[in-house]
Amino acid sequence: READGGARRRGRQQQWRIDDVFSEFDYSPLASASIAQVHRARLASSQEQVAVKVMHRGIAATFREDLSRAVIIARVASWLNSDYGTMLTVLETWRSEIEQELNFTNEASNLKRVRANMIERHGAKVVVPRVIDELVSPVCFAMEFIDDCIKLNDRPALSLHNVDEGALLETIVHVWCCQLFQDNFANADPHPGNVLVKLTGEGA
Repeated sequence: READGGARRRGRQQQWRIDDVFSEFDYSPLASASIAQVHRARLASSQEQVAVKVMHRGIAATFREDLSRAVIIARVASWLNSDYGTMLTVLETWRSEIEQELNFTNEASNLKRVRANMIERHGAKVVVPRVIDELVSPVCFAMEFIDDCIKLNDRPALSLHNVDEGALLETIVHVWCCQLFQDNFANADPHPGNVLVKLTGEGA
């Protein structure tokens, strides 16, 4: 989705230029989802490799417009049939909450909080990317790039690298139990694109 121009425009909007901040920037996204896409880059200041999450151009307005229309439809439906009242409540709540998701300063703050909880509080055997504080804005932010990872559901690759799947499952359950029952602050979207297996010399 317009990886080249979109990323450049986000940089200008936040008063910094891509070419000034990064010595390398791959305009072909590593991944893309409904709201944003992720690019690999290298900081000009330190040569550290980072992942840059960039919001799709115009997506915030599209989300707001679509949800507003959905709420109107749900109101009419619930007026005609009270069984649709729950749907209306869900949509109105979602319309309020989506504003948090459409501001990447919130996501960066949440990432830092999860990192502190997992590593400092629980000492969990996990890797949570470090946020690059000086590169955080409502529409894009940078974090350290974690390489040598494979998807959680790629079982042939897990077997190839001698990953102990039992130990892996135990770590995952431990981490989410800590988030849910101790921190009351959890990643609510733990699909294989968000939970990767970091390879080490001994497996994972």
